[in-house]
Amino acid sequence: MEWQEARQWMLQAKAFPPGHPGVRPDAGVDDFANCLRDGVFLCQLLNKIIPDAVQHFHPRATLEFKCIQNINSFLMSVSMAFGINDDDLFLPNDLFELANFSAVVKCLSALSRTDNALAMGLEPFPRDIPPGAGDEELDVDVEEDIYGNLENIALMTKATGSSRQPGDDEADYTDKHEEAVEELIYAGANEEEDIYGSLVNFSKTSQETSKGGGGFAGLPEKLGHVVAELVETEKSYVDVLNILSEHYITPLANLLDETTRATIFINLPELLEVHSGFLAQLQAQVESGAQQIGKCFLTCADDFVTYGTYCAGLPPSQTKVQELMDRPEMAKTLDSCKKASKQRFNLKELLSVPMQRVLKYPLLLRELIKQGGKCGYGDISGLEEASEALKDVAKSVNEIKRDIEALNTAREIQSSLVDYKGENLSTYGRSLLDGEVRIKNVEDPKPKSRYAFLFDKVLI
Repeated sequence: MEWQEARQWMLQAKAFPPGHPGVRPDAGVDDFANCLRDGVFLCQLLNKIIPDAVQHFHPRATLEFKCIQNINSFLMSVSMAFGINDDDLFLPNDLFELANFSAVVKCLSALSRTDNALAMGLEPFPRDIPPGAGDEELDVDVEEDIYGNLENIALMTKATGSSRQPGDDEADYTDKHEEAVEELIYAGANEEEDIYGSLVNFSKTSQETSKGGGGFAGLPEKLGHVVAELVETEKSYVDVLNILSEHYITPLANLLDETTRATIFINLPELLEVHSGFLAQLQAQVESGAQQIGKCFLTCADDFVTYGTYCAGLPPSQTKVQELMDRPEMAKTLDSCKKASKQRFNLKELLSVPMQRVLKYPLLLRELIKQGGKCGYGDISGLEEASEALKDVAKSVNEIKRDIEALNTAREIQSSLVDYKGENLSTYGRSLLDGEVRIKNVEDPKPKSRYAFLFDKVLI
């Protein structure tokens, strides 16, 4: 079946994370079609073939208009960057509504025969169509019956908010899809992760081996590796906080009023103090054999709660920075600060690093517990207690991140509305659903098509 060849081709191009529920062996055409509907993996596919072919898309597209934007980004890129003919393109609703999935498969087939795709060593499909063959040789009508029921499935998914895979309940599929998207984001689709990864990185070759033998700090090799990663990335993170302090907070102290400084830098000086102390404790532990790493976390756990304040203040902080960047004189000043810091990231980008860092600690602690348990490390109970404490902090931060995402979604929706004069949409709660509706009134019984957004407190 041609859709199966399309799925296999996308898997070979590594457009999907391993084990994604929509492309596993027992998944059907409806499963494959559904996992493409938000456009995320299509954009990821193009970026695998040509890096940054699609520079801007929504990796967590749940609202219909964001999915449509993703699909449009794919179509624009596949046309301009890959030279796909208009006859081989499809309409956004051909995919989102699954109204014509055969056209989507046809487009992917044309993409598989482009020079860029062939240069990756990927075998084009259908396999009986040689590279460079004319479009008239493609018979996309053969499988029309297979695709016929997909539109009804799309309507059902739209109504329920999820789709079910073989052997899964709907909640299970949703979790698995979100996990796969998170993996995609972690792999590089998320700009903030790229910034964090560039600044707070870890190199195996930088590990030092203690005189007592073994791995880092005389620990067993794998445990020593995790401890080395924790200490080195913490040092890099403190360096970032020092850059913000020395090259932005101090130089701008006399140029910005107190309210603006507080809005932009929130509680960064407090974070610098907390993490300078935390790093000193970690380094002291390494010097003495790193036998009580959990104690370092427990000592600072209460101080880490201050990240709630920072994360809540980040959106207005970055908004204020953008306002300054839009003013020519201040833009020049900020650019001078950036050059003095010798960093390729600007202030707005650097401000995202603390939120990313605090979410890494539970992952590092989990790995410490795993590797420590294998070698009989003596502070497992301390690590487990620290892990629970940091999970609570991360949970609070993630909730704040969801609130921030909801605010950003409300702003995007509001900016897309023409001549909207109502209340700020963020006051109506989170966006729950959007899509086309048919309405009619008493005076004119003829149904009219309208696009609607459903929030917690209002329907627009």
